Amino acid sequence: MAWNAAQLMPDQSNQTALVLATAGNWIKNLDAKGAQRFYQALVSRCGKTDLGKKASAKKWLPDIH
Repeated sequence: MAWNAAQLMPDQSNQTALVLATAGNWIKNLDAKGAQRFYQALVSRCGKTDLGKKASAKKWLPDIH
């Protein structure tokens, strides 16, 4: 559901970045391949946001606090 919701949200948006990062973190321990899709979308669609920059630097999903 989070993936579908993110598809409807604008690029370079902090809210989109948060949805992608949060959902990716939810599944990363159960489905690394699925989480990779969220990471890639975060970097490509929201690379100018703080979370996108953190993901790019970490080369994986950033921690959400």
